[in-house]
Amino acid sequence: MQLTEIYAQADQAQAEAQRQCPDMLCRAGCDLCCREHGSPITYAVEWEPIRARLETDPALYAWVHAAWQGLKQRWRERLHDPTVPTLQAALFDTPCPFLAQGCCQIYVDRPLTCRAFGNTALPGAGTEAIYTCNLEKARWETWLPLYGQPALVAREALFSQLEALNGEPPLSLLAFLDRYFRHASPTA
Repeated sequence: MQLTEIYAQADQAQAEAQRQCPDMLCRAGCDLCCREHGSPITYAVEWEPIRARLETDPALYAWVHAAWQGLKQRWRERLHDPTVPTLQAALFDTPCPFLAQGCCQIYVDRPLTCRAFGNTALPGAGTEAIYTCNLEKARWETWLPLYGQPALVAREALFSQLEALNGEPPLSLLAFLDRYFRHASPTA
């Protein structure tokens, strides 16, 4: 199976969930998860199209590079803040460097984690098993009785295909960016 086929399955799952429960998915223009959890799990096979975009789009490269530099400065400051107890806490509240004016600049190439967010099910039952943010979970809890139990795709079904295709453990998107900018030409 190819990456595009896995992405097509995820996009189809989103469309089906939207069809079944039109009031219960992420709203257009909401970028809360991108602003607060900007380092989605990303596989090397997913990084390649993103890297290719950076290398062929000078404006995107400049934007992301500037955002990356800003994030690194922010982390340095947060790590010296006594109210931030750990590195993980400092990194958790991190905007995605591909987010610009509330829009994903790599939407077509966004990782599976982003595609599956808000429309797939985690192991378990009930609204707590929906892979989405707390704001959306509250909406699901309100609306779910009106829709019954929607047939959401299991998140693991998508990710197991991606893991089989990739053959390597995933990293955060920010880890790929860090590696990339350490080796990228400043004129890319």
